[in-house]
Amino acid sequence: MKFSNQDNLKKVIVQGEKGNEVNYDQWLSQFSSSSFDRVLLEESDVASLLYTSGTTGKPKGVILTHRSNYLQVLSTQHHLRVSDQDTLLHVLPVFHVNGWGSPFYYTANGATQVMKSRSRSYL
Repeated sequence: MKFSNQDNLKKVIVQGEKGNEVNYDQWLSQFSSSSFDRVLLEESDVASLLYTSGTTGKPKGVILTHRSNYLQVLSTQHHLRVSDQDTLLHVLPVFHVNGWGSPFYYTANGATQVMKSRSRSYL
């Protein structure tokens, strides 16, 4: 599958330890290109398991299915008008409330996503 913004892609970097960045194509070449059997999924299968911190009550685990994620993606990308021309800078941690689903609906549209490495401030 080719996304329309792929022609504009100059470089994808997988960031490891500081100062140890690797070109995506070089990183990918270390893995086998042979095909593998995929597991059939049902829409009711668990896709995400989130844990709340208990802000409004006791801490608890929340299960999201593939269907619930898919429906949330359809609704949100429509209302936000997400397109393959967009660039998202993740300022909300993806582990926090599943990034409000943004990793799913921006990926579904082929948008560019930027994830900054953890920054540390020293006083």
